[in-house]
Amino acid sequence: VDEAFRAVFLAELDAAPATGLTAALLEFFGQPSVAELNHWLTRREGGATSRDRTSAARAVTSLAAEGDAVAVAIVREQGRRLALYAGIAARKVGLIDEGGPVSVVLSGSVLTAPGSPVRAALLDQLDGQLPGAVPHPATLPPVVGAALDALGEAGIDVTSEIVDRIAETAPGSDFLKT
Repeated sequence: VDEAFRAVFLAELDAAPATGLTAALLEFFGQPSVAELNHWLTRREGGATSRDRTSAARAVTSLAAEGDAVAVAIVREQGRRLALYAGIAARKVGLIDEGGPVSVVLSGSVLTAPGSPVRAALLDQLDGQLPGAVPHPATLPPVVGAALDALGEAGIDVTSEIVDRIAETAPGSDFLKT
């Protein structure tokens, strides 16, 4: 989203290509102009929170899915970076030295959303950064993993029944949607 803000501000200054992100972000945040959006994002008091800023991720990915060239470039770069980070992480912990396939869990609403262009961009770049990577889309929200880790650290044997019980009580995808 920060890259989208940058693209909008530069387009407003005629320093970058025009983009549909301008109208999309103004509408999403209910701001009348790019100047007002910038003021809301940067003022010290009463401005945008971190949550406000990141909440527009779906607006950016939606516009990328529609083919806006600037949004597509942002999404592709995000996918490239995520693939790069996966490769770095695997090397740092020695997973590549083991020689077998490396599992990469795709979690979070942006990577698990149906038709996610960020996921597509990541998968397009993943083999180049981490040959033999095996992507695994998460089927449960990350909060379930945190709950299971807490139970395990408390000495509780995490059985399939416990996993099923927690999965049944996990909040729906709309609750955790960014």
